[in-house]
Amino acid sequence: MFKTGDEIIPVSLGGTSYKDAKLVMKSNVAAVLPSLKSYLFEFFFQILIWGALFFITSIVLSEESSDATNVIITLSIICISFSGIVRFIFYRIRKTHHFDKKLGVYYAGKVLNTKLAIKLSEIAILHLISKEIYSSGKTYTSFELSFCTLDNQRIIIMNHGDRYEIKSDADILSRFLGVPCEDLRKGAIYE
Repeated sequence: MFKTGDEIIPVSLGGTSYKDAKLVMKSNVAAVLPSLKSYLFEFFFQILIWGALFFITSIVLSEESSDATNVIITLSIICISFSGIVRFIFYRIRKTHHFDKKLGVYYAGKVLNTKLAIKLSEIAILHLISKEIYSSGKTYTSFELSFCTLDNQRIIIMNHGDRYEIKSDADILSRFLGVPCEDLRKGAIYE
């Protein structure tokens, strides 16, 4: 938790200009699941990688070079590597988060790992932090929803580009967990 005089620092310095996750409520479970747009974003990168491979391969094959096989093999290895890296990055970023009142725990992932689970009673506060993201010469505002435990562990559960939707999700989750949600801004001094 932030103390008076602390600078507001988000858990993640990155962000998204789109809705990367959605809140789904089911009886005693609040789940934050990856959105369709997050899958489409990864798919876009995969199309670029494999499209480049096929495009360059067609050029190499049309030139009837004696080195065509080596170029295609090298390009294939590079594309498979990039594709694997993109997949790994999105796998690490795109997590599901479960707040299960019946079990009384929060856990990330599809399956409960009791060693990594956090008791819901240990969640002290939700933070909705707005932050400016600078990318490709452009600036956009992204919003991070995270929670803080009683032992000051901070966990990010959602990044979002739409302030009203993430604020709505934060309010629903705040009521579900029975904890307050603070609206904060990156770089501001906590009061």
